[in-house]
Amino acid sequence: MKYLRARFNLTMIAVFLVCCFGIVEFAMADNCGGFKVDGSARWRYEADGKDFNGDTDMGKNSVLRTRLGFKLFAGDVSSYMQVQYPYVMGWDASNLGTSGDLDVHQLYLNIDKFIMQSLSMRIGRQEMNYGDQRLIGSVGWSNVGRTFDGVVFSYECENLAVDAFMTKQMERYPTFPGTAPDDHFSGLWALYKPLKLNVFALFNAEANANAYGNIETNYTLNTFGLHYKNQYPSRIGVLLDYAMQMGSMGDNMDLSGMLIVAALSYTFDNPLNPKIAAGIDMASGDDPETAEEMEGFNDLYYTGHKWRGHMDYFVDGMDEGLTDIFFKLSVMPMPGTYLALTFHNFATGQDYASVVDGEKVTALGNELDIDLKMHLKQNLALSVGMGMFMGAEEWVGADKDNGMWYYLGLTTKFCAGGDDGCCPKK
Repeated sequence: MKYLRARFNLTMIAVFLVCCFGIVEFAMADNCGGFKVDGSARWRYEADGKDFNGDTDMGKNSVLRTRLGFKLFAGDVSSYMQVQYPYVMGWDASNLGTSGDLDVHQLYLNIDKFIMQSLSMRIGRQEMNYGDQRLIGSVGWSNVGRTFDGVVFSYECENLAVDAFMTKQMERYPTFPGTAPDDHFSGLWALYKPLKLNVFALFNAEANANAYGNIETNYTLNTFGLHYKNQYPSRIGVLLDYAMQMGSMGDNMDLSGMLIVAALSYTFDNPLNPKIAAGIDMASGDDPETAEEMEGFNDLYYTGHKWRGHMDYFVDGMDEGLTDIFFKLSVMPMPGTYLALTFHNFATGQDYASVVDGEKVTALGNELDIDLKMHLKQNLALSVGMGMFMGAEEWVGADKDNGMWYYLGLTTKFCAGGDDGCCPKK
């Protein structure tokens, strides 16, 4: 199946490229369009000692992700395809075989001034990033990343920008090809520009096969909230996310949840641009005493690595909920260089049973992250970092060591073509 999938992807890419070059030749002959190419390659080495056991060797691996994008445009209409090869080095060393991982990461049609001057439409497979990616993000740290299949309508005027989208995630039920509704995700996201205030309404509907083999929508979740982020002339920065959820699962389970993210920062007037920040990220947990209601907050499609520590212990959250109190210090020791130190204190919202004595506790542990990013030359960046997790004994067990993690990465990007010789921002 992997071989057939890879052949299908390669065929799809080849057909697209042949069509692109044919249309480009026609469009440019009439001086009505053009062609752009963009690409990136990212290599990352990781040493993983997150098992809280200093006697075991650290797991080591290298990953390489290559992306190549093609944009064809004519007037208000454009199409974009981005192919991707996320690769774990050493898994498929022979070039006589195929891992089947070559895929189309993005493929969409974009129409500006759709029906009216201020409305555009983008349909197809695409990345989506909203707010600070606390609920919807493309997970750039991942070697694969996240995309959505669907349509996005964007309306923008002087003071207002509104996106309305309807998307569908992957087919999960091959027994019923093309019939399973799976995960439908739609919503409205609006930005009031003068206040830099975002408000949103998001809707999920998921399906499962019942005992009779029929597909039934038995999970609905509605998320409403706001996002605010601003940097004031006084050098004070403010971040606020608030979301509340309600819905149902099956016939007897109600869903609810709440998210609060609040942070303050201050940037000093200094050549090193030192910045300090502190905040809290609090997601509700499920109360075990309410059997017919689930109060745990669903993080939806957030960029997990950006939140809750870079060691990714809590990307999938906790049934008991999660509270992350964080402190961050960052500086720019030289042009093109960024150094940050972040401290996290993690705890659950609801009590959990200690693995040591069964007592009800909330403490999970502390994490320290250090990240360095440096531009080595044009289109080439270096990233280095480490993480140390000091787990609470009640959560990791007695006599455990600190969890450790290191990474080293290189990233390059390029673009060519178009009237301005520069690729569009993605």
